Amino acid sequence: MDARFNREIDLRMGYKTRSILSMPIKDSEGEVIGVAQAINKISVQDEPFDEHDEKVFGSYLAFCGIGLKNAQLYERSLLENRRNQVLLDLARVIFEEQVNVDHLIHKIMMHTQSLLQCERCQVMLVDDQKKGIFSQVFDLQASDFDNDDSYNRAGPHEPRFPVNIGITGFVAATGETLNIPEAYNDERFDPKVDEGSDFVTRTILCMPIKTVSGKIIGVSQLVNKMDGSAFNKNDENLFEAFAIFCGMGINNTQMYETAMRAVAKQRVALEVMSYHAIAPEEDAVKLKKVKIPSAHHYNLLDYKFCDFHLDDDNTLKATIRMFLDLNLLKNFNIDYEIFCRWMLSVKKNYRNVTYHNWRHAFNVTQTMYCMLKAGQMNNILTDVECLALMVGCLCHDLDHRGTNNQFQQKTMSPLAELYGTSTMEHHHFDQCIMILSTKGSDIFRNLSHEAYDQVLMLLENAILSTDLALYFRHRGKFFQLVKSGNSSWHDDDNRNLLRSMMMTASDVAAISKPWEIQKKVASLVASEFFEQGDLEKETLHLKPSAMMDREQADKLPDLQVGFIDDICMPVYEAISLVSSRLSPLLEGCRQNRENWLMQARAVNKRMEEKRAEVADKDKKEDKVDADKKESDRENKKQQEEEEEEEELEEDEDTVVENVNIRLIPFQGKDAGEEKGTKKDVKSKSWRSASFGGIGKKDKSNEEKISLVKLGEQPQAARSEGGKQGETERSKGIEGGGGERTCIPSTSSATSSPSVSKYFRIGRGGSERKAHSSKRRGFACQGKSRGTDEQDRSGSGDRSGGQS
Repeated sequence: MDARFNREIDLRMGYKTRSILSMPIKDSEGEVIGVAQAINKISVQDEPFDEHDEKVFGSYLAFCGIGLKNAQLYERSLLENRRNQVLLDLARVIFEEQVNVDHLIHKIMMHTQSLLQCERCQVMLVDDQKKGIFSQVFDLQASDFDNDDSYNRAGPHEPRFPVNIGITGFVAATGETLNIPEAYNDERFDPKVDEGSDFVTRTILCMPIKTVSGKIIGVSQLVNKMDGSAFNKNDENLFEAFAIFCGMGINNTQMYETAMRAVAKQRVALEVMSYHAIAPEEDAVKLKKVKIPSAHHYNLLDYKFCDFHLDDDNTLKATIRMFLDLNLLKNFNIDYEIFCRWMLSVKKNYRNVTYHNWRHAFNVTQTMYCMLKAGQMNNILTDVECLALMVGCLCHDLDHRGTNNQFQQKTMSPLAELYGTSTMEHHHFDQCIMILSTKGSDIFRNLSHEAYDQVLMLLENAILSTDLALYFRHRGKFFQLVKSGNSSWHDDDNRNLLRSMMMTASDVAAISKPWEIQKKVASLVASEFFEQGDLEKETLHLKPSAMMDREQADKLPDLQVGFIDDICMPVYEAISLVSSRLSPLLEGCRQNRENWLMQARAVNKRMEEKRAEVADKDKKEDKVDADKKESDRENKKQQEEEEEEEELEEDEDTVVENVNIRLIPFQGKDAGEEKGTKKDVKSKSWRSASFGGIGKKDKSNEEKISLVKLGEQPQAARSEGGKQGETERSKGIEGGGGERTCIPSTSSATSSPSVSKYFRIGRGGSERKAHSSKRRGFACQGKSRGTDEQDRSGSGDRSGGQS
């Protein structure tokens, strides 16, 4: 009996097992995929299985392994095909249904339940404002539909089934997937969810719903498989794919809903803004009844026109006169009251900035009117083009904030995000369209569809061409065209260039005004630029360019000359070639260039003089500093000399350890002075000596120093003095500390004018060299102990010293 055999099987089945042949079933790679077993070989004598049987059975099982492997692969492919089909259907549903989140989630749950065959399915969305709380809960059970995709329920609503906060909350907080085969054995499961119902929770598969960035936006939960088994790994993989598609769909739909709400808010804001941006109808009616003076009254046909003496009401009447004289209202059937309201609305939408305001727009429009009428450019351009240019001039700086395109880009303003290039010009055009589209100020309402589209296209080109970046891009072609003398204004591209250059010429026309007007306008422009420069310093902490820097205001004349040379003069020279009647603009520009150049030279001269004054002042200050340093050095030197003299005048209680004296012999004195008495010698003054080691008196080592002025003595006196000195020296050596004469010898009256010698007296100490005295001829006498060997022995020169 084999110990591995289980007899219980035979007892339970009533079958007697005599022999068993058991062999593994392997695939082509040798991996065991099953086991085959043969029981009781049929034979006459109930013989067991032999080696031949094993070979036959093994050969058979080899084919069985191939067949089983193929069957598994086929079954897996069918399952994968079904899964892919379900995912494709789910993707179609997601991208078709992006209007409402509720409908999308219910369709996703239907596809999930039909594929995974579970009793309940729940989707809970996380509240962004309150973490840990679900804002919406969607649920579905098998009895809600018959798997025919016909079920649909409106939402949102309260959940019909309890939400297991323990499990779903854990998944929402951690982002982990939970596969619970026995719900009641898991401590996170709350049994209360089954109370009061016949439903029993057995197995749970709960998974987070994430966006592409990984943010958890919800939780999906499946409860109880229909066949009663637990959720396996295959179910997890399939449910994970559903969760990914669900996250994408929910996120896209939420974004779509957010965008739709934003669009709705924008519509409301636009309606409110339009109401407040459009001038009141009463003001239009009032303006309509006002008498409009002639162009001659306002001097509108003069390139030197000045608006300084006009108030705002007169600027409105002058604008109406310009449109009337060009017959634009009549030719395009524009209602006069609507035109008045449109013009009032345009004026209302200009901000109260320093320069780019309603007055600037009015002046630009007057220049364009003068070019069309006095310059006879209306003979080249059509009525539609004239209408677009006049409206474009009046609206070309609508809602200007007093800052340029570069500032919008630097500050990353909403306008810079909305428009890529020509930021402010695009905004001006959009503001213009907003006013033209509002009922009551829609002056193009009576135009045909074709004419309306044409005017808007020309209007956009006119406003955008005021961007100097576009002017620099296109002006080369225009200059070449007019200088060739073969310009054909029937060509659409050439006409576009001409209109663009006319807009630029009108926009910078203040440079061609009389000098007094030009100076005032230039001051306004500079003030607005300086305000932007101040903003760049304060908000961006950047150093502004010279034209924006208030600290470089003195460079305005130079900057104006550069502005004329780079921008104004070329365009006026070019359009003067188109029509000689436009040459007054060029002449005015040239005259102002001369004026600015003179001012620039005067400013530069003043700056040079100022720099020269500063240089002279710096030079003088440097000289004063040098003199002061020299004086300080002299004072310091004199102070040091005085301190040294004070040291020599110490009283007899002072002990001198080191003395260094530089001796300078006298030259050519009279006999009377040389033979002076002792009294006379004592009365002589001394000045220069150096002493070191000043301390208090030591009673046991008294020292006495006297300075005697030296003079020439007769030879006998010198010899006698030498002997006396030798005797005194001997006494000093024998006594070991008696009086000693320390007088260097002078061999003759004509000896070296400067003789230096080192002495050390007292109890020793460091040697110190004396400085050269301003007076000549000093000697030293004193009592000392412990002199060096050289002083004790003396020298040949000392024997002839003076006493």
